[in-house]
Amino acid sequence: MRSPGFPPFEDLSETDDCIDAAAWTLGTEPVVSGASVRGWDYGMPLRLSRRIELFPSRIRDITHLRRSAVLRVVTSWKGHAAVALGARGGGFDLALAMDERVEHELILEVPSSQVAERVEVLTAVTLHRRGVDTSSPLAAREPGSILWRDSVTLILEGKLPRPPILSVDFSKLRGAERTAAWYVWTGPEWLSQHPSTGMTIYINADRQSLVRALAAREPTPFDAAIQSVFMHDIGRSLIDRALDDDDFTDDMDYPDGSSGKSLRSTLISLFGHQPLGQMRELRKREPESFARTLQARHKFLAGLL
Repeated sequence: MRSPGFPPFEDLSETDDCIDAAAWTLGTEPVVSGASVRGWDYGMPLRLSRRIELFPSRIRDITHLRRSAVLRVVTSWKGHAAVALGARGGGFDLALAMDERVEHELILEVPSSQVAERVEVLTAVTLHRRGVDTSSPLAAREPGSILWRDSVTLILEGKLPRPPILSVDFSKLRGAERTAAWYVWTGPEWLSQHPSTGMTIYINADRQSLVRALAAREPTPFDAAIQSVFMHDIGRSLIDRALDDDDFTDDMDYPDGSSGKSLRSTLISLFGHQPLGQMRELRKREPESFARTLQARHKFLAGLL
């Protein structure tokens, strides 16, 4: 690495025999940079782990640091959304005095409630203490100098807006509503807002098999069927709610990332560039055809039944 304002120093970016870092895993699945996290929602725990091996003798040879130097291995995450949050995670110090290989498991917990769209997970090996000075001009001098780093990006929701999904107690609802599976709440200006603030999906916490099925990251056929029904029903409910809203019009300029803009794009992909009034008329005149089109759009139970 070359740091502005400081002399150049030897880093470990061009070598493959000093550090051996396995892929991050999420649960039991390896993390592939740029891939989507299946089933992600704002309540999902994102606990990542990876194994990393370091070879102090080779690191000393390459960096020209002496045995008294101490390195620091750090992890961090950085969100990429409307509000770009981030935080440092766990790590450990590595004294270069030893010669034997050092193996360590890194753990990083990312709070789903604070991220959206995508999150970058970073690992870095930095100089913590230089120790006894070295005569080599190629050795790193400043604490915090990055000797090695890598990063992966997890896609949480692609480019599509996503509402919060919460498991709650339905016992305070009225009558038969207490046993409902789920429902969608939308605020007064929900079509103009991002779904993370304009709506919330509530799951009946007493339906434990339902909650487990919707949260499954490696779904069984039963789980996959429940997830398919859920996605179709939520999508159908939002489309119906939008078409029933007189303010959902062709000339309304909805902001990027808003529910209104997303739903309008969905309807165009389903029915082409016809006015919303014609879509409302089709739903009223041919409700069966309208429903079949929505099922096809949501790949309702595709490959399951």
